[in-house]
Amino acid sequence: MAKNTNSVKLNHFLHSSQSHAVLREWQSRGTTHFSSADFVLPLFIVNSDDDCQPIESLPEVNRMGINVCVEYLRPLVT
Repeated sequence: MAKNTNSVKLNHFLHSSQSHAVLREWQSRGTTHFSSADFVLPLFIVNSDDDCQPIESLPEVNRMGINVCVEYLRPLVT
């Protein structure tokens, strides 16, 4: 009789959505209890200090030079 080599004991592994404490916390809350503290603001910095380049695949997200980035962040931290 051939031995089934495809079987894996999954009780020792967490699904990828449960592998990190933050993800487990989010899963336990449900989707209606998120706050702004649960999200990350993506920042993409370029070498040119005053440059601002839109990222086509991410609407309303830009690559920014440091001067543009400081002005963008100012209202968020004051």
